[in-house]
Amino acid sequence: MDIATIVSLLGISLVNGGMLVSMHVRTQTNMARQHERIKRLESDNSDLKKMVREVVDGIHEIRNLMAANSIR
Repeated sequence: MDIATIVSLLGISLVNGGMLVSMHVRTQTNMARQHERIKRLESDNSDLKKMVREVVDGIHEIRNLMAANSIR
């Protein structure tokens, strides 16, 4: 092979290597964003579960008070 062919192949290899690194970095960035979104959604979900539990407890307390008043 002559020098021009070797330089061309080296250039092509460098460009392809750069593209692979760029795609890897982009994929890792997207995965990190998705991971943060999932964590945020899970956090919101746990807050919602806590609020629903408080509402259910309040309903039970009201029911017990109403039952206690109707017995008297």
